Amino acid sequence: MGKTFHKILSCVILILLCFLLTVPRLGKSAERNEECLKQEVISFFYCDYDNDGNEELLTVEADSLEQFTEEGKPYGNRICVYEDYSFDSNGSLIPGTVQYTKDKSALKPLRIHAGDINGDGITEIGIVTYKMTQFHPVMAERPFFYAIDGDNLVKVWLGSRLSRPFKDFTLNDIDGDGIDEIVAIEYLEDKREVFAVYDWQGFGFDMKCQSEPYGDISFTHDRHRKCDKLTVLADVEGILELSADETHVTVKKGELDK
Repeated sequence: MGKTFHKILSCVILILLCFLLTVPRLGKSAERNEECLKQEVISFFYCDYDNDGNEELLTVEADSLEQFTEEGKPYGNRICVYEDYSFDSNGSLIPGTVQYTKDKSALKPLRIHAGDINGDGITEIGIVTYKMTQFHPVMAERPFFYAIDGDNLVKVWLGSRLSRPFKDFTLNDIDGDGIDEIVAIEYLEDKREVFAVYDWQGFGFDMKCQSEPYGDISFTHDRHRKCDKLTVLADVEGILELSADETHVTVKKGELDK
């Protein structure tokens, strides 16, 4: 009886010891997940940023949906990367296990994109921020690019601005050279809008070409993942497709409008 009791007691102690050794690691992971999931998703993008064959989920998340820029756009506090994601019966996005999270409240992030902007085979993260910079000390939207290295966001390019104030931008290999360009919608001085394409030049971006001016334009393709074709609305001409060469952005009727 005494030996049996001691054996049972030893097993219980061993189980408790294993549990106590495991809890801190589980707790840290759970705390990380809770830290991201308690927030509101402002922007998200699907991509295989680490080239492991699995698509990850990149998000901009906010502590509150009551945070707005002077122009009334919601901004976030944190960049999160999830290893996986799923959808509920209503089609709503459910983030999975958080792989990375970084507080970027000072940048007031608005939107997130991803693409290989310099042809190095590494997917960079593009974040639309809302802040002042040293050489342009007014609050404005600015394109910042990072690479994710472990638990760090490594700076690739922190642009004070593009050539002109921009309404929106996306990343796409619009000219078929194997490298993603910035394709931006920019405002002209007369308030008309143009599509402008920017190429990486080793230290930053230079405008490669632009379209004819339009009154009001916007992107209509899936903004949450990389697309082969960029589709847009331009004035009242319906769904259009964008392409570009060395000198000009071509806007033509898309498949839905032919």
